[in-house]
Amino acid sequence: MGQFFKQYLEPIKLNDVHVDWKLMDLSYLMEGDYLRHLANIVSNAKPVYGTDIVLKAYNIGGDVRILYRDQEDFERITRRFGIFYELKDGIPRTKYKVTVIMAMVMNPPMMKTGYEEPLEELHRIRITLSSKSVKNLEKVCANHVSGAKSKLLKLTGPYVSTQLSNCLHRANDYYFRCKWTLLQVQS
Repeated sequence: MGQFFKQYLEPIKLNDVHVDWKLMDLSYLMEGDYLRHLANIVSNAKPVYGTDIVLKAYNIGGDVRILYRDQEDFERITRRFGIFYELKDGIPRTKYKVTVIMAMVMNPPMMKTGYEEPLEELHRIRITLSSKSVKNLEKVCANHVSGAKSKLLKLTGPYVSTQLSNCLHRANDYYFRCKWTLLQVQS
């Protein structure tokens, strides 16, 4: 109990920006609409291949889809992104059906000369992976967080999404989407 509290839950703060939810159109969150919306996001995401997928994903600045061949390939990708995962009794903690949501905000490390809060967001990135194993996808999440922290990047979140996808890729494959924002250090 509480093994990840300090690392992931303690930094969460109450939103300080007022949102009038009554004025927001949230109809896309209805189950049928949401699944179509999510399928559309994944199918329109730009595929990224090669050994420098992190750099390519960063430079795209939009939705990204990364497919992998096997567990070893998946783990290689996850080490590059260091993505968090957590299970309770073998079930992802933030699961929707077979979907686990993940979003991250990554700030650059503090510089020796000082650090100013970034004024604007540079990129919003979503990464999509496909696998037959949710556990592999969850390993990607864990590696993403640890990788980002090893580079002294400040993270908030994370929210991960994995979902059984019969229509987007091959039957019984899962796709994975993570989203985070890279912020610029102002000089």
